[in-house]
Amino acid sequence: TRRGLVHFQFNVGKEDATMVVSFNSQKPGIIFVPLTLFGSSPPIPTPVLSKALRVDASVVDLIKSKFAGGY
Repeated sequence: TRRGLVHFQFNVGKEDATMVVSFNSQKPGIIFVPLTLFGSSPPIPTPVLSKALRVDASVVDLIKSKFAGGY
């Protein structure tokens, strides 16, 4: 893992999953979440964001297009 990045997991199975998460820094810094989610390189796959945010893939693609310049 890399410090200061948004991490995500995607359950590809049919059963519920449980995840235990811990972070080792009391002061991880500031990240701009929209840019991290929609403008990252490599990109987070659209189906992952669509499911996580509970929106249609076209909405995710529209938002991604706004961050395509990597502001």
